[in-house]
Amino acid sequence: GDGTVSAAKIASGAVTTAKVADGAITAAKLATGAASVISDAQSNTLAGTNAGDSFSGTDATSNTLIGRDAGTAITTGDDNTAVGAYALDANTTASGNTAMGKAALSNNTTGSKNSAFGKDSLVANTTGDHNTAVGIDSLKANTTGASNTAMGDRALQTNTTASNNTGIGYKALEVNTTGHSNTAVGALA
Repeated sequence: GDGTVSAAKIASGAVTTAKVADGAITAAKLATGAASVISDAQSNTLAGTNAGDSFSGTDATSNTLIGRDAGTAITTGDDNTAVGAYALDANTTASGNTAMGKAALSNNTTGSKNSAFGKDSLVANTTGDHNTAVGIDSLKANTTGASNTAMGDRALQTNTTASNNTGIGYKALEVNTTGHSNTAVGALA
């Protein structure tokens, strides 16, 4: 009737890419029937169930949170980007984090300036700062280790508290848990 696109229509497959491409479905129609992207006065952009739902007044600024529970616990953290279900969902006050992928940086509470790209990358990190993880399960077990760089699926996967490590390649430094200042390059290095 009125052109409203309901969640039921989307779930039933009545909404297709062809209908979106030909203009039959517009942003205005989607906004009336399904959750939409919201931007607030503090430059936060939110999309997804519970994304950014714990902001306290005007304290959190410049966050971009997209996905179910993305950044759901943020109260005063600024300049965070989370894309994916449960990405950065325990973060409260930490700032400057980027989490892309399901559960990336999921347990992070106060660790700042971390970058996690890939499912479960830096998933256990709580307070570690300045870590970079690129690849599924990279730096997965890291909790408090800082200034680590893991590039490759499962690189530095079991690292927990060690700092200043660099693992580049598939499973590079995968079994390192507490050893500091190591560098490994290559698959299984």
